[in-house]
Amino acid sequence: MTVSPLLVVSGVQPADLGVIPAYDQLTASEFYVLQRLRQFKLRSVLRRPHAPLTSEMRRTRIEGLMSLWNSGCSKAIDENLYADLERRARQILRG
Repeated sequence: MTVSPLLVVSGVQPADLGVIPAYDQLTASEFYVLQRLRQFKLRSVLRRPHAPLTSEMRRTRIEGLMSLWNSGCSKAIDENLYADLERRARQILRG
């Protein structure tokens, strides 16, 4: 579940306040998975083209990967998920 604060200011757009819309942010679970996958140093994965994942696909893959990690498979990776999360993180940083 993602919770984002709601800011209501009459006549002001969130972009005017420097607020990034919620859909442009990584959830806590996405950030956690991205940080764990970055530890594997999978830079060669980013050179290959990967289709963007839908939010439902991303959520399912994150849940599956975290389930594997929690059951003891600490070396399990999902290259497509990693490439998608890195792409999204870079887009967010660029603003």
